[in-house]
Formats: sequence, C-alpha cells, structure tokens
Amino acid sequence: MRALPNLIRLHKWSLDEARRKVTDLETLKASFRKEVAELEDELSREKQAARGSIDSLVTLQGYYQHVRERRGRLAQSVAEIDAALEQAREETAVAYRELKKYETALENLQKREQAQADKRQQAELDEVGLDMHRRKQASA
Repeated sequence: MRALPNLIRLHKWSLDEARRKVTDLETLKASFRKEVAELEDELSREKQAARGSIDSLVTLQGYYQHVRERRGRLAQSVAEIDAALEQAREETAVAYRELKKYETALENLQKREQAQADKRQQAELDEVGLDMHRRKQASA
C-alpha cells in the first residue's frame, strides 16, 4: 500500500510540529520565570538603595506596588502557559499514537508481504526439488 508511507510522513510532520509547540511554550515559560527572578533581584536592589533616605522609601512604595502588579501579571501568564502546555502535550501524545498506528500497520503489511514472498520462494524451491527427484527416479 503506497498510501501508508505518505500517511506516516504526514503524521511525523504533525508530531514534530506538536513537539516544537511544546518546546516553544516551555521556553516562553522559562523566560517568564526568569523575568520574575530578575524583578525580585531588582526589587531587592531598590530596597537596599532606599534604606538611606526617607524620600526614597516613599517612592519605593509606588515601585513596590508596580512590582506586585507585574509579578501578578507574570504569574497569570505562567498559569496560562501551563494550561496551553498541558493541551500541547496532549496533542503531542495524540499525534504520537496516530503515528504509531500507521507505523504498526506498515510493519504488519511488510511482514505479510514478506511471508507471501517467502511462501512463493519455498513453493519454487519445492518444485525444483520435486523436478530433481523425478529426474533421479527417471534415470534410475
């Protein structure tokens, strides 16, 4: 069946795309987590700088509010990516199962074709053996 190799190629491509999507989402998630860590470091540096001045402490409150809002948005983004990652992983699993289904069908087809070829070859060898036996009987 000539369609199976084409279906396998199509499903390999689908699986590769699903895997790329998972990788992209994981990279994006790591980027957001890194941004959160950098935000925390920056906040820590600002706190250290503000310790010496009352004016700085007043402006630090506004900055701290901004950091909390930004951290909340980043946390929400990470949660959305987690949901998208779960869906992308499920899509990857489905694509993998589909690919395996077609690969198994192709393997089974090839085994059947090989068994038929072996059977034909054995029949030919049996015929040659019978011919040789008949010739031996006839000459004796």
